[in-house]
Amino acid sequence: MNARIFEGRFDVRLNKETGVISLAKASSGKYSAGEAAQVAKLVVEAAKKHKASIDRWSFYIKGVNQELAEGENLSAKQMEQALKAGHMPVLKAGKWGKPRLDLVNPDAPVAKGNDNIVTL
Repeated sequence: MNARIFEGRFDVRLNKETGVISLAKASSGKYSAGEAAQVAKLVVEAAKKHKASIDRWSFYIKGVNQELAEGENLSAKQMEQALKAGHMPVLKAGKWGKPRLDLVNPDAPVAKGNDNIVTL
């Protein structure tokens, strides 16, 4: 999993032909990384309003994306449930530097570090 924070601006796009909502880099985009929570709510509302699915490559929910079938996208209900469960939206840089909104569970156990490594 890539842990880089996305730097720059982006847009939220709805492809009317396929009915899929996704994120796209844009130099003069409407949103920035600091607006991740606002974007998450916007995407859920837009998906419900337009009866659209949510692109699995632009949005990531651990434990949910892994269960999706090949070619299947997230639903507004899945994303809304994760937000209600307390998952925090964080904008990260996905493959090829594209924006990806991860819904991170703050209560998830943290992996134990190596005791032999000391940070100086």
